[in-house]
Amino acid sequence: MFLPKIKQPVFILGMHRSGTTMVTRALGAAGVHVGTILDHNSEALYGIDINDRILETAGGNWWSPPGLDSVLDAASNFQSELTGLDIYGAHLKHPSGRRLSLALAHSGPWAVKDPRLCFTLPWWLARFPKAKVIWVLRDEEEIVQSLLRRQRVEGEAFSNLTEETARELVRAYNEAATTNIKNSGVEVRMVQYKDLVSPDIDTQRKSWFSLYQFCKVRPGKMEGFARRSPKSSTTTSSKPLAALPTNGPLVSVIVPNYNHAAFLDQRLESISSQTYTNIEV
Repeated sequence: MFLPKIKQPVFILGMHRSGTTMVTRALGAAGVHVGTILDHNSEALYGIDINDRILETAGGNWWSPPGLDSVLDAASNFQSELTGLDIYGAHLKHPSGRRLSLALAHSGPWAVKDPRLCFTLPWWLARFPKAKVIWVLRDEEEIVQSLLRRQRVEGEAFSNLTEETARELVRAYNEAATTNIKNSGVEVRMVQYKDLVSPDIDTQRKSWFSLYQFCKVRPGKMEGFARRSPKSSTTTSSKPLAALPTNGPLVSVIVPNYNHAAFLDQRLESISSQTYTNIEV
């Protein structure tokens, strides 16, 4: 039936940099609807907005979260008029708010992924009491180093963490998730990042199969996942680069050459023989 699936989303949580994005993308490829409008970490934008505003109302943010009691107080009064149907409509980005229309728009399983759910899970469970949770866990020190690398990347989420505060942050997320899951009694599937990327294929397949089964979808990719290595610094060539001219405009020429590969040399020669100067082909 359609309606029970609307009422039973899967919430994917775990500390930032723990592998939740990898899990979400794999489940999405297997048929789980993970949201219509996503950011580069496969997080539904409407979900980020809700969770960010709950944390802000409680006096914190994702990398400096308030105490769990403050979050729970803020969540209890936050957007109380929003129903599960409203959220499902936002998830699908569907113009209709009618139950049948939404059910027909997507009849399969769906999931919301956001590490902030470690803190805000009770707000979501109040609207989806039959939901299930996937909790992705990763080695604490691996997460700490990944967080520190990420905050140096332009365009990534802002943070100002040190090794000490990053370690405290990991523990705060894990403690919040533990408390919220335990107090709610929600059905949960815990999975270790190291097993999802294990060099032992049997371990990897078993871990991924359990997630697909938990979400009630046909198993998708179950092997070939690998641990992401830190990007190494780019090596530079010892050969000096030719200096570009600075006494005139620099012109880039884009040569359309679809289905005319045989004539590419002639076309380039024609361009370079024009009256332009400082052209390097």
